[in-house]
Amino acid sequence: MYFNTRVYDDFTASNKNIYILSILIILIAVNIIVLYYLDYKRKISRNYTHFVLITLSILFGLHIYKNVIHYEKKVSAQFYVSPNFQENYLGYNIKLNEDSTFEINEYWHGESEHYFGKYSIVADTLRILDEKIEKKTDNQITFKYFYDKKNHNYKSVEQGFLPLKFQK
Repeated sequence: MYFNTRVYDDFTASNKNIYILSILIILIAVNIIVLYYLDYKRKISRNYTHFVLITLSILFGLHIYKNVIHYEKKVSAQFYVSPNFQENYLGYNIKLNEDSTFEINEYWHGESEHYFGKYSIVADTLRILDEKIEKKTDNQITFKYFYDKKNHNYKSVEQGFLPLKFQK
């Protein structure tokens, strides 16, 4: 069930997750053994140990629940921005969700970076409500676009930014 909550299509993140999860599982197992061993040596009740384990289990369950909700969001529109129109492996994938949140995925050679935030669309104007989005995306994406009905994409209000092209 845990693997259904994560998307492992990013080479770098997948490698890091393998190491992190292995180390985390070992640390949790060692801590559980130490807690029960200390309780056994002291010959006291295990209420404290049970409390710690139940708390950790609840936190883990909340983490899984949060990830399931995040990946079940309905995408209302998806765009692509690339500095070179012939390169489909290098650029930014933008997902606008129905709950007025966005996710920007930056792709390059098997690695990626993810940015999250809120957006609004008023009178054919798309506003990304993150003032630092230009800096985060190396001046490839800006925070204000208007809808171009002729080309069916969003064009930047400011000069020097590429249009957001619809992706199906």
